[in-house]
Amino acid sequence: MNRELGVTIVVITHEMDVVRAVADRVAVLAEGRVVELGTVFDVFSEPQAPASKSFVSTILRNRPEPADLERLRSRFGGRIVTADVRDGSRIGDVLSDAGGHGVRFEIVYGGITTLQDRSFGSLTLELVGPDDGIDDVIRRLRTVTDVEEVQA
Repeated sequence: MNRELGVTIVVITHEMDVVRAVADRVAVLAEGRVVELGTVFDVFSEPQAPASKSFVSTILRNRPEPADLERLRSRFGGRIVTADVRDGSRIGDVLSDAGGHGVRFEIVYGGITTLQDRSFGSLTLELVGPDDGIDDVIRRLRTVTDVEEVQA
């Protein structure tokens, strides 16, 4: 409506799919206060406030839940890390070079979505190889994106 008619519409909803589909900007309220304000892309791709993280997690299922992690741990014996994926993050370059460090990787969970013509998400990887090689791959991944190692 805004682009076509120059009209701004305010929508109040708990349905994050609606926000994702129709909004350019979003304000997240918790206990009657604005706890986060920004573009839909920024709030969805990197929510800061606990309330924002909770709302966004209801539609983005790109990170494994505890039950998923338990299943992954039982199936994959290597070290498991989750790496954020954003336009231009270049994690593919780091993973392509992993073999040079004696490290193999397998994508075991994840998802990437597009919002406002930009992509974001996360990939959970099993890294197998010597500890020092895996440490180096994780260190190099952290130079291009956020990485969380899933503890056993």
